[in-house]
Amino acid sequence: MKVYIEPAIMNEASNFRILDRVFHFFEEEKHWLCIDNKEDLDAIKNSIWFQSLKGYEQKIYEKILDNSFDRSANDTTQPYIFDIQWLYFSLNEPLYLIIENEISDAAFLDMLVRCFSKQGKKIKKALEQKPTWLQIRHSGGKGQIIKIAQKIRENNENARIFIFRDSDKRFPTNENEDVKKLKAFCQGNEIGFHILEKREIENYLPLNALATLQGKKDVFESYKQLDDSQKDFYDMEKGFNGKNEIPDDCEGLWDNLDKKSSKFQYLRYGFCGSKGKGVLEGLFQNQVLITSNGLLERCKSTGENELKDLLSKIAKAL
Repeated sequence: MKVYIEPAIMNEASNFRILDRVFHFFEEEKHWLCIDNKEDLDAIKNSIWFQSLKGYEQKIYEKILDNSFDRSANDTTQPYIFDIQWLYFSLNEPLYLIIENEISDAAFLDMLVRCFSKQGKKIKKALEQKPTWLQIRHSGGKGQIIKIAQKIRENNENARIFIFRDSDKRFPTNENEDVKKLKAFCQGNEIGFHILEKREIENYLPLNALATLQGKKDVFESYKQLDDSQKDFYDMEKGFNGKNEIPDDCEGLWDNLDKKSSKFQYLRYGFCGSKGKGVLEGLFQNQVLITSNGLLERCKSTGENELKDLLSKIAKAL
C-alpha cells in the first residue's frame, strides 16, 4: 500500500516509537512510502527522528527513502493517509480479499499468480507471510459479498478490502443488478474491486485445457466452433440449462446457432451438467496445460491485459 506521512510528524518525540515500527513495514516491502517532492525527502532526512537513528539504521532507511522518492515519480495513484495514532495499527492489518467461492476462485487466483509471476510476486509473498498480509474471505455466494465487507468494516473502519467476482454477463453489454449494487457500494466505501469482463472465471480456460476433459469431446468440439464473443458469455457449467430453446434475449449473440443442429444439442447441457463446477475447477491447478500465453490468447477478445491488471490492482491495495 502506498502511504503518505507528513514530514513534520517526524519532529515530535511522541511519534518516534510508531515511526520505528512503521518503517519496518517499508523495509519488508509490505507497504511503501510516498515522497513526491524533494522538499519532503530532505525534510524527512533532516528530521529529529531520522537524525536520532543509529548509523546502520540511517543507511538502511536512507535507501528506502531514496527508492520511495524515485518510485513516487512514476506512480500517480493516491496514497493512503492515516492519523499517526492509527498508522501502525492500520498498516499492520492485512488486506481482505473477498471472493465468491473458496475452491474455484482461490484456484483461479493461484493460477494467475503462478502464470503472471511479475504481477503476482507481491501477492505470493503476502500469502506466504506468517501472519499473512492477505486474508482471503469467501462469501459463499454473490449476495453475501457486501455483507462480508460490511462486517469487516464494522470491526475496523479502516480495514482495506478488495473484491473480485464474476460478471455473470449473458452477453457483452449485459450488467445485472447485483453487479451494479456492488460497484456502487465499493465506490461509496473506498473499496477496490474488479468485475471480470467475461461471464465467469471458467470462460478464461484455454482450449487446450478444455480438450482434456474426459467424456466431453462432443461439447468441446461444439464449443470450439463458437466465435470469441460466444465463448466469452457461454455458461460453461450449465450451457443452456438443458432447454431446447436458443436464448433470444441476448442481443443476437446466438442468432447463428441452429437449434436443430448437433452443435446446439451438445451445448445445451454445458461441460458439467449435473456434476457441478468440479469438472472444470481441477483445470485451474494444472501447471502444464494452463500457461500465461494460453491465458493471454484467451483474453484477447475482452482485453489482453485484464488478468495482469487484476493482479496489479490487488498488489497495489496490499
